[in-house]
Amino acid sequence: MYGSIDNIKAMRKKIGITQADLANKANVSQSLIAKIEAGKLDPTYSKANGIFEVLNSLSKRQTPTAKDIMQTKIISVHIDEPVNEIIHKMRKYNISQLPVINKYVIGLVSEASVLERFKDGFKDGKDVCDLKAKDVMAEAAPMISEDTDVEIVSNILKQHSIIIVSKHGELAGVITKADVLKNIYKF
Repeated sequence: MYGSIDNIKAMRKKIGITQADLANKANVSQSLIAKIEAGKLDPTYSKANGIFEVLNSLSKRQTPTAKDIMQTKIISVHIDEPVNEIIHKMRKYNISQLPVINKYVIGLVSEASVLERFKDGFKDGKDVCDLKAKDVMAEAAPMISEDTDVEIVSNILKQHSIIIVSKHGELAGVITKADVLKNIYKF
């Protein structure tokens, strides 16, 4: 069993469906749902089980996942891309971090990693214009699957500024804190 009979009404309302919708999906009558919710009827195990299966199924669909909030238009850089082109991309697209690709995601170039390398370059007397993505990149961002729950995404973003979303090992999207906040009221 999935829960208490007393919770059916609360679960149904949380999902946002009517008694008639629930009855139709659970293949029972609307009056049965009304009687159960009113505490006037104790359903058979099979009917209760069917109702809870529908409620749980609908509840899972309501929970947003990484796929629902990720950015699929991915701006990335190649490992050998010059820093001046990387900075140009950051300014053009108004973004502060870019995945570094060499067949797979191997690192992350951020404003902070570029500035840190520039500072070191000035100390070393190196010409910073000759630097490439591989010279200024930091370690790769955490990678998750498309079906990762947004609550888990939010927890990861407490420690990281960006998350890479993969589908079958391939880069499918990216998520930042701004993406979570932008989509928070949609669900």
